[in-house]
Amino acid sequence: MKTCDKCSVSYPDTAKACSNCGGELVKKSTTRPTAVQRTPNTYRLEHPDSGKEIPLQLPGEWVLGRADGQWMPDLDLAPLGAGPEEGVSRKHAMVTIQGPNVSITDTRSANGTLINGKLIPTELAQPLAEGDSISLGSLTLVFRTGPRES
Repeated sequence: MKTCDKCSVSYPDTAKACSNCGGELVKKSTTRPTAVQRTPNTYRLEHPDSGKEIPLQLPGEWVLGRADGQWMPDLDLAPLGAGPEEGVSRKHAMVTIQGPNVSITDTRSANGTLINGKLIPTELAQPLAEGDSISLGSLTLVFRTGPRES
């Protein structure tokens, strides 16, 4: 068996690349480690224009959008400049973390959601990988994994 080095999905030895995230497949070791200390994964959304980061807790599901007088999304992007003029919907997209898998789903936003410049289908979860650029209207966020670099 081989395992993806990014999302830990298992594949038969004949597989060439991860169909989930495009990561490299590595051969699983047949020896069992005696004691392994695992550091929990950390995920965050980075706003490159301001340097601000939004931590994502494990596991979870969050609606990204902008607040108005009647609606408050789980992650309000209005403080980052997200408004109707920038093309950000109130309920724009949803980020989901299940185990090692992180995905984003466009929730029928008015202007769509892009990953690395490509429009994603509405209501179909798309995997996220380290460094992916997420565009919600004209607002851009970058998906980050692991601890923040100093």
